[in-house]
Amino acid sequence: MGVPGKKEEILDDIAQMCAEKPAGHKYKDYKPGHSWFQKFQRRNKDLLSRHAPSKVSLGHAGVTKKMIEGWFLEVLRYIANIPGGMEALSDLRRVFNMDESGFAMDAGTGHIKMVMVPRGAWQVCKRARGTKEQVTVNAACNTAGDYMFWFLLFPGKIMM
Repeated sequence: MGVPGKKEEILDDIAQMCAEKPAGHKYKDYKPGHSWFQKFQRRNKDLLSRHAPSKVSLGHAGVTKKMIEGWFLEVLRYIANIPGGMEALSDLRRVFNMDESGFAMDAGTGHIKMVMVPRGAWQVCKRARGTKEQVTVNAACNTAGDYMFWFLLFPGKIMM
């Protein structure tokens, strides 16, 4: 889906397109104004909506599907080289899925402008430098359906 666009970024993109094909528009300096943007939103209300994006570190923003699939293939090759490794994968109690979620403590939207995204987008992210002010929650479940006790990670503290 790409990085969502702020109003000014969308208008700058339109200005760039108008500059490349200057015939047939009436915009000063090739850039449409506020009224054009409001009409654009009305014309595309079924396709676009406005959201305040959440921050995503630059490292996470660059992860692709191909990178993730490659990581899993590398892990599978590693396990295949361990004696009894492939047999361990067939034991449902020994295969776990763990999810780590970090909740940024400075994720307020007061300083984040609203952006335009395709309607129905359930996750809207903004690339940002990583922040250390967060609480991390880890949860794990094995393929037999048993859950591990969840835990939180706080900076400088060990709690269970």
